[in-house]
Amino acid sequence: MMNTEASSSFVSNSPTGNDEYDQQVRGDSEPSTRFVEERVNRPRNLLLAMMFVILATGFSAADIFLAPTAAGSANGSSCPNAYAYGFFNTAGNWGGATGKIGPGTTVHLCGGTYTFPGGNSEGLVFQGSGTATASITLQADAPAILTAPYWGNSSGPLIGVIDTNGNSYIVINGQNQLTLQATANGTNLANQVDWGNGVIAKGGSNVTVENLTISNIYVHACVLPVSNCTDENAQDSGGLSAYGTNLLVQNNTIHDAKLCVGGNYPGGVNYSNMQFLNNTTYNCDHGFEIGAGGNGSTISGLTVAGNNISTFQNWDDAANNNHHDGIHEFAYNSGDTVVGYYAYNNYIHGDFGNNFNAGLFTESASQTTNAYYFNNLIVDQSSVQHLGCGLICLENAGAGIYNNTITAPTGHSSVAINVYNANDVIENNVIYNIGEATGVNAPATYSNTTFNYNNYYEIGSSGWNQNDSFSGWQSSCGCDASSSNTNPNLSASFQPTSTSTTAIIDQGINLWSVGVTALDIDKAGVTRPSGTCTKLGATTCWSVGAYQFASGSIAPPPPTGLAAVVQ
Repeated sequence: MMNTEASSSFVSNSPTGNDEYDQQVRGDSEPSTRFVEERVNRPRNLLLAMMFVILATGFSAADIFLAPTAAGSANGSSCPNAYAYGFFNTAGNWGGATGKIGPGTTVHLCGGTYTFPGGNSEGLVFQGSGTATASITLQADAPAILTAPYWGNSSGPLIGVIDTNGNSYIVINGQNQLTLQATANGTNLANQVDWGNGVIAKGGSNVTVENLTISNIYVHACVLPVSNCTDENAQDSGGLSAYGTNLLVQNNTIHDAKLCVGGNYPGGVNYSNMQFLNNTTYNCDHGFEIGAGGNGSTISGLTVAGNNISTFQNWDDAANNNHHDGIHEFAYNSGDTVVGYYAYNNYIHGDFGNNFNAGLFTESASQTTNAYYFNNLIVDQSSVQHLGCGLICLENAGAGIYNNTITAPTGHSSVAINVYNANDVIENNVIYNIGEATGVNAPATYSNTTFNYNNYYEIGSSGWNQNDSFSGWQSSCGCDASSSNTNPNLSASFQPTSTSTTAIIDQGINLWSVGVTALDIDKAGVTRPSGTCTKLGATTCWSVGAYQFASGSIAPPPPTGLAAVVQ
């Protein structure tokens, strides 16, 4: 590029565009003056171009390599010549000077095990920010493990394996080969230490955390009955704690901590566009907990989508301090608002345990608005009875609850969808094999809540809001007139089959008019019909539940008999 830029100042007068060639053809003994000047000036122009690039981008290194211990010449130029990882934590190694970490630098973690002491020492701490055009990236180039017996202390603050330290324009990319872990912290392990965290990314903007594994920050264990489970430690432990404008947390696997993912921001902040996408969490009290810890916080645009969230039972406790939630969003302090909350395409499943509260829980009345919950697959596979608030439990007003599929083990007394405020709309949901289908609690009433186009089947003795029959529910609430109470005939992967015709296929209202683009696509990525659904059964109507029926769209049953090794 610089050669082209340097030569662009010379405009040829030659018919061929090559003065030197034309001079040779003409037999000129000397090249033209313009050509001599160009040939003389080209090195100068090249130097000027190089200086311009340096001034524009700074002097920081493009690539710096770190390893568990220094290697070779220890100049950070490659893995064979890597700095020891402590280079990252020294403020003097950051900035715009030559060879330092600064905007545009990629810090490469070479393969190996990075061993840290237990206690107050954090692992890798960012000392500066990138820019809007040049982020700072930390990435693993080979399988790498950052490990300690435990992370944390007895009194706080949080201790992170990786801490962005409030900086902005940061990318942490494990490239699916970076593991952050503790090895000896938990109920039945050598240590029971709190305040540990895998990644801390608090308060900066334009931060991405992706493709990591965070494991065993605290391995809580409970063998039922719950009276056996007396471990109340590690209430402030977490896998990943992050909040800020333009935050993206995606494609991470996180397990064994009190909160797998915490987005618990303070009061008085104003953030936008926080996204938590396609992560896998398990063996945590909460898959996701996101909300305001003080007064006067404003969040605009919060998305929790495509996550696989499972298995909470190991956090059961006799003192009942651990109320398990798949996704818990809250905004209840004075002046807190969340505008535009989308929870969709999540798969919440596994053993929910004795102390289960909700799969999707919004703890907010008028302060969480423009909220939509759709295409979620919630499969309670608990070994014990539990009550809680509901598989979907919402305290906010005006929520849209669309095209979810909800089921539980036979005989479980959970409620599928429980609402606590006015003007919620519950349409196109599949609810089956559960103790109670719906709950309506003041200030929600039958007259200010909409139920329709839902499919119910094998509902238990609690029926619909304590009514024992579907027809009694329809009569008392004056709702669900276009809903069905027949077998949905779902496949083993909870999708409609060709025998789902009268219960599921083309029996849902067309919701394109809601204006939420992601809602128009089902959980498997199939686009739902557009147009107007004027009569149920028409091909412009939607399938009920998380999956749209389409030829060739039915997934095979999930594999069985597989074994997994948890690192």
